Amino acid sequence: MEKYENNFWETSDLKLIEPFKDFYKSDKSKNKTRSSLVMWCIYYIYNRKSDLYYISEKEEIVKRDILQDSTYSIPENLAEAYSDAVLTQSEKSLLVWEQMMYKRDKVLKETEYTLDKPLSIGGEFQTTRSGQVIMVPGTADQLDKANRATPAMMKDLIDIKSKLLNEDAEIDPSKMSLSESNEI
Repeated sequence: MEKYENNFWETSDLKLIEPFKDFYKSDKSKNKTRSSLVMWCIYYIYNRKSDLYYISEKEEIVKRDILQDSTYSIPENLAEAYSDAVLTQSEKSLLVWEQMMYKRDKVLKETEYTLDKPLSIGGEFQTTRSGQVIMVPGTADQLDKANRATPAMMKDLIDIKSKLLNEDAEIDPSKMSLSESNEI
């Protein structure tokens, strides 16, 4: 049985606080099934303990497979309130960094690598009043600069994950892997 086949509201007390309380009360489906499925989607998207957390297309997957509505927009106020209610500050920072790195990687991958080139209209190079050829900037410098910054950004991400692992170990040392606990 998948987690989302259980009613979220029976496993969580979030329905006692806003904005979940209003969301729960406004659901007219039998046994609050619709709002329960939305909350499971939020869990799978934002909770790093979910099995889908590290899948880059998780939001599309859960909306399609759990809600059976790929066009549904997860209410931003619920996603933010969920993060505030159940994530530690380190988990929130990790979530922001991972979302940013995902978007960044996508842009870097999809941006064409081009060099500066002369502006040409009708086969003629355009010049300034002083006779210099006008150059159209390419993307090479920006992409090179962004790629050079990647190791430092990855280090920051690793630092956040390390802090999170330390927090997890303080809560429950048995949840650390042997490599995380330096036993191997």
